[in-house]
Amino acid sequence: MSISVSFSLDPANAVDVQFVQTTLGIVAQALFQKPQLDRIEQKLDAFTQQEHYDMAQLDDQLVSLTATVAQNTTVMGSAAATITGISAQIAAAVAAAQAAGATPAELQALTDLQQTLDTNNATLAAAIAFNTPVATEVPPGTAMQLRQKISG
Repeated sequence: MSISVSFSLDPANAVDVQFVQTTLGIVAQALFQKPQLDRIEQKLDAFTQQEHYDMAQLDDQLVSLTATVAQNTTVMGSAAATITGISAQIAAAVAAAQAAGATPAELQALTDLQQTLDTNNATLAAAIAFNTPVATEVPPGTAMQLRQKISG
């Protein structure tokens, strides 16, 4: 690499000479630092590429997790509905047996079972309500959009 510079200066004007010396010093320093700057730029490019890859993976994981939570919520809701249905069937059977002349003592085992199911159902329903996030749809690309907002 060669650099050619020509100036027309008044040697008596110290300001001009000082300006040229400072400018040439800055140019020389920049030329010597260019390889270092190139390495820094390469590292920043690699970091940016890795960040894009990481954010894409985060998007994929977020979509997968959202689907899993939705599936679990549906399964737990189905379990609660099943327990409620069984309890209702036991209650109907107890009422029919009492109408046919069965005594409360004879039906105590079924009544206890129904109460246990109702308690378990209430516990499950409370757990579902506690662990179910507010329904929000997470569109693909959300993490990438967040990163773009942060980086400006």
